[in-house]
Amino acid sequence: MPKYVSGIFLDFDNVFSSLFKQSKNAAKEFATDPARWLGAFQGMRGSEVEDTSHNFVIRRCYMNPVGRVENSLQYSNFRQSFVRDGWEVIDTPPLTNQGKTSADTHIVMDVLDSVTHYPHVDEYVIMAADADYTPLVIRLRKHMKTTVVYAAVQTSVAYRAACDSIIDER
Repeated sequence: MPKYVSGIFLDFDNVFSSLFKQSKNAAKEFATDPARWLGAFQGMRGSEVEDTSHNFVIRRCYMNPVGRVENSLQYSNFRQSFVRDGWEVIDTPPLTNQGKTSADTHIVMDVLDSVTHYPHVDEYVIMAADADYTPLVIRLRKHMKTTVVYAAVQTSVAYRAACDSIIDER
């Protein structure tokens, strides 16, 4: 059974919002118990034939501290769940009047920095269903890194094709 030294980079707003559209309960479970779903990755299949295990040496969650999915539900309500479970939480407040944050840019810079500073990390899990990450995934593969991405229902075909494995939203 292959063991990966892994880094996981979570665009919380992106994943939570996507899950929330499918199931409010699933989104809340995802946000309140990150250790549970991260533990489920231990049995994630790297291919059709073999099981894998993962040692997540980098865990980063990018979160808008004032973001909301409903009037009463603020993303920051879930911050402590991630801190409690050993994640670094990086605040990505809105930079525009439309609420756009810099989470995408932070994730790209942090992933590329980690390729240089932590060469022992051989698997990168990008938890964001945004096709803007396609060039990043392609760059990681050029560095011989295994790539896994979160894929929502509307995730582009190109993004799915660029990675080694997919974590399907369902």
